[in-house]
Amino acid sequence: MTGPEFGKNVGCEEIRPHLDSIQESVFRCRDITRKLMGFVRKSDLSLEIYDINSLLDDVLDGLIIREMRASNIEVVKHYSYELPKIKTDGNQLQQVILNIINNCIDAFERGRGKITITTFRDDKFINIAIADTGKGMNQEVLSKIFMPFFTTKEVGKGTGLGLSVSYGIIKNLGGKIEVESTPGEGSVFTLRIPIV
Repeated sequence: MTGPEFGKNVGCEEIRPHLDSIQESVFRCRDITRKLMGFVRKSDLSLEIYDINSLLDDVLDGLIIREMRASNIEVVKHYSYELPKIKTDGNQLQQVILNIINNCIDAFERGRGKITITTFRDDKFINIAIADTGKGMNQEVLSKIFMPFFTTKEVGKGTGLGLSVSYGIIKNLGGKIEVESTPGEGSVFTLRIPIV
């Protein structure tokens, strides 16, 4: 194959890595576009009755728990079994939980660590606390984590949209996300879902 501009003979094997890179970039752009659309457009809620502990187990069971075990990440569950069922959008809430768990995994040095998931209730909310033993965040990072396109990941590793989309979803569900973090010790994300 002759390159039109440079008159070089280029074989398929020389072009293949570039095509793979282009394909990877196209899929990355698609994912960014989908997240952006979800961020700027409130999607219709599909409200149903859920047991929050079962919903969490649905996220954890299967592929993600096997991946974490393979990376020496311990998962500890501290569920309250006296929680009322809640009316929420299960798919969107699971997306938020998955986003936060993926951020926890990314916060571990060399993939080792512990994620503790706790459920409890107070007067108006069912609470899901997701704690990690990762590198933690300082106050400057904490003040920006829900801003679109803000990321601490290296270039090409994150879009900076996961937590901003999660924030929008929880707000749309009438809830809140609270974050506490200590550099070198880890972070705790608490999702507060209203009891309706």
